[in-house]
Amino acid sequence: MLHSYTQGFCVDSDRQGNVYAKPCDSHNDHHQWQWWNEGDNTFMLISQGTWKCLAAKEGSSGSDGDVETVTCYNHENVRRPRTLWQVDTDRYSLRLRNTESEPGTFLAARPDQADGVGVGWFTRETGWNATPVPDPDRVTRTTG
Repeated sequence: MLHSYTQGFCVDSDRQGNVYAKPCDSHNDHHQWQWWNEGDNTFMLISQGTWKCLAAKEGSSGSDGDVETVTCYNHENVRRPRTLWQVDTDRYSLRLRNTESEPGTFLAARPDQADGVGVGWFTRETGWNATPVPDPDRVTRTTG
């Protein structure tokens, strides 16, 4: 689960690609995210409820933006753009920076948006707790 450090909710998604902030429910597959290690401390985050990847929407920037879920790969088995997230940690939480958007674009709790989650500049609202905590040495990409 991705649990907001400041807002107290979890990242949720639906089959249409929408991403929401909802009260955490450990039994809800849409709140469970698999971490696929893509190397260099970057991950693809895949919803167990939809098997789609978390992505910054096209045109999103660090000042204002939204997230969505998309199919992880296109029909030619090429990874979709804006689906790579770099994990930065401090002693309190982790931060997820989108590596393919404008520099400084982080997954953020956005109480000003109706769905409650988007992307934004590095602030307190970009702090997250993950259950389980991703371990780059143990989180590996699976194929099959």
